[in-house]
Amino acid sequence: MEAARAERRRVAVFGGTFDPPHVGHLMIARELAKRPDVDEVLWMLARKPPHKPNQRTAPAGLRLQMVLSATDGVEGQVVSSMELAREGPSYTVDTLRRLRAEHPEIDPVLILGVDQFAEFSAWKEPEEVTRLAPLWVSERDGRDPADVDPGVDVEWTLAPVPRVDVSSSEIRRRIREKKPIRHLVPRGVAAIIEREGLYRG
Repeated sequence: MEAARAERRRVAVFGGTFDPPHVGHLMIARELAKRPDVDEVLWMLARKPPHKPNQRTAPAGLRLQMVLSATDGVEGQVVSSMELAREGPSYTVDTLRRLRAEHPEIDPVLILGVDQFAEFSAWKEPEEVTRLAPLWVSERDGRDPADVDPGVDVEWTLAPVPRVDVSSSEIRRRIREKKPIRHLVPRGVAAIIEREGLYRG
């Protein structure tokens, strides 16, 4: 007799460079984890964002430390280093294929910000991405996803999360300008940034 199949799980794939992770990221992840149709939130750190080839990021190991610190003890949060272990650009379609192959019991849904959605046609195999995982798109900076043309005909759903206007680039700028950031990042993340001297120049 075949072993019983593992119970299926809905996993919200929350990807990005998280450079650094901030209170907005955590708010979105917490809200997703509270939903009855989401079993866990999977933070997927990108090694190298393919659409920002010239963007310099903090070392991958430190970004991983910051995300682990931000999510420590927060229910429903899982952190993956899958993309960090892979050479070259971090293509979402490759990640979703591997995720489905290694975890056939998972039903992933992909969480995007409206800024990412606006560039979706430039992604590698965007139609295949939506076949592998439905899109949930969140508002940001007052931009409604309904007003955005992703450049490709794909189905999407408005992400059931609060609008968050904090950005990692804003935090990096504030650090360069020697302005406080404690209200924008979790305490453990602030400690790592201070300890490692990140984003100062």
